[in-house]
Amino acid sequence: MRRSPDYYAYLASPAWGAVRARIFASRLRQCERCHAFGRTLDIHHRTYARFGCERDEDLQILCRQCHDAEHKRRPRSKLLGAIAAAQRGSWRR
Repeated sequence: MRRSPDYYAYLASPAWGAVRARIFASRLRQCERCHAFGRTLDIHHRTYARFGCERDEDLQILCRQCHDAEHKRRPRSKLLGAIAAAQRGSWRR
């Protein structure tokens, strides 16, 4: 799935950082699917209906392995590179 530059800019924004911090602070720091501790954790959007003004129930904590499986994708080096580029203000397709 191809994402817009706005998607990556939002994931690199302080607003998304605050949402992530709120979700991690309010829940156990473990994967909500496989219940693993000690892995790299992501915040997964269950829906994009309220993207940018998410409700807590729209989001799920997943370990990287479960998040990749959820999206049926290979490891996320391309996604992480796009987010890093957005943080630098130089995102390109």
